[in-house]
Amino acid sequence: MAISFSRPDPSSAASVSSAQFPTSRRGFDQAEVRDFLRMVAAELARLQERERFLERELRSAQHPGSPDSVTMDDDTATRLLGEEAARVLQTAREAATQIRARAEDGSARLLREATDEAQRLREEAEIESARRRQDAASDAEAEVQMAKQQGRDMVNEARAYRERVLSELARRRELARQQLEQLIHGRDRLLQAFERSRLAAVDVMAELTPLGEPVEYVNLQPTTGPVPLMVPATSMYMQPDRDDDDLDQVAQTQVEVAEAEVEIEIVELDIDIEVEAEADVFGDADDDTIGLQLVEPHDDTVVSLPEPAPFDDRNDNNDREPARVVSLFAKTSDRAETKPTSSVDDLFARLRESRADTVVERTVRVEEPAAEVEDEDEESQTESGVDTVAEAVVPLILSASRKLKRVLADEQNELLDLLRRKEPVRTLDDLLPWEADQSARYSAAVEKDLVAAAVAGAQGGSDGRNPAIVRPALDAVTNDIISPLRDRLTRSIDKAAGVNSDLANEVRGIYREWKAHRIDEYVEEIVRLAYDRGALTVTPG
Repeated sequence: MAISFSRPDPSSAASVSSAQFPTSRRGFDQAEVRDFLRMVAAELARLQERERFLERELRSAQHPGSPDSVTMDDDTATRLLGEEAARVLQTAREAATQIRARAEDGSARLLREATDEAQRLREEAEIESARRRQDAASDAEAEVQMAKQQGRDMVNEARAYRERVLSELARRRELARQQLEQLIHGRDRLLQAFERSRLAAVDVMAELTPLGEPVEYVNLQPTTGPVPLMVPATSMYMQPDRDDDDLDQVAQTQVEVAEAEVEIEIVELDIDIEVEAEADVFGDADDDTIGLQLVEPHDDTVVSLPEPAPFDDRNDNNDREPARVVSLFAKTSDRAETKPTSSVDDLFARLRESRADTVVERTVRVEEPAAEVEDEDEESQTESGVDTVAEAVVPLILSASRKLKRVLADEQNELLDLLRRKEPVRTLDDLLPWEADQSARYSAAVEKDLVAAAVAGAQGGSDGRNPAIVRPALDAVTNDIISPLRDRLTRSIDKAAGVNSDLANEVRGIYREWKAHRIDEYVEEIVRLAYDRGALTVTPG
């Protein structure tokens, strides 16, 4: 085997022990060490093979001589092989032992260094991976936080925009609701003013009665010609104590005074209606009735009116409504009794029917006159009785209606204030007190008017002030007005299902209906019930 002289001789113990290897940054050069170890291993293998060969030769040499040969030992080998061979063998053994020990030390050192290096590299790799993992986690956390912050900013911006939109919508809705309430309030005021005007007109129409047969008739046939022909009914017969000039002067004075009074009273009616309409909304108003006081002139003239001359009505249009004739003078009590003819009766019947069409039947009930008047005194007494009842009852109806509507308005405002709170209303007890307490409130508002109606029915007697007299009327207030109101509110509460805004709209509509229709529908019956109960106290038997 060729051995390089640039390297230590592996067969020499001294050379192996003094072998020098080049060093590197981290110890011996691993390639050189491995090459030398391979050479040492090859040399040791050669020597071992040589040793085995020699042992076989020795055994072969000993076998033919004696079967009981002794096991060869060192002395035997030395004697047989010679001193030089024994020395070489011993040196080879020592060298092999040293080489093996050094090889084991080197391999152990290399393994230890490799393990340390691997551990160090592993630790460095773990540290680097942990650092990179931490950096990646930090970057991811920063990205997540930034995304969350952007999301929160976007949500806050959306909420702020939503709040602005909702506040603007709420403001507009509240403004619209206020405008609607103002319109409804104004409409109620107008309805109340119109109702008072109607009742005042009813009162006036009830007091207006025909003065009698007119002095002259006007041909009401439509014409395109000159002024309609004035047809005198008859020549007027005057009492001898007045002449024509005095009569003309008195009639002219009465007409001027009546026109002036009618104009003044109409102006006062418009002003009073507006003032009372304002008072119904903002505070208590005077309970005095509104009416027109017509002038009742005193006329001593005695007129004899025979049957008027007929006029031609063949060209008259039957489909055209008859013109309404309104007398400017009230009926005088000392007017001379005349016996009207059948044509005059028909004319008065048409006038009364025309007037009855304009007067509401539930306010002033006036019976239509019969076609033929049998007893003038009985008719006068009947009309006088109806006028007396209307004069006594109508102001009380107006006053009671106004007070009940005021109580309804106050109660409506209380309910709306309660519904503006956050707590949802689910039962009627959350809105209104017990029915007995609510009835006491309404009864206290109209009790004076009902007592006044009972006293008027009792013709001023003290029996009309008995609380038992007006008790049925007060019960009618509860049964006809309060109980239906509570039933409607209960159904509305169930329908709203806890939504106060929907319930508020329902409450406005219900109270609007009660103020506009329900009160006017039943207050007259209630007041007349109190009047009739008072009248029973003075009825004989």
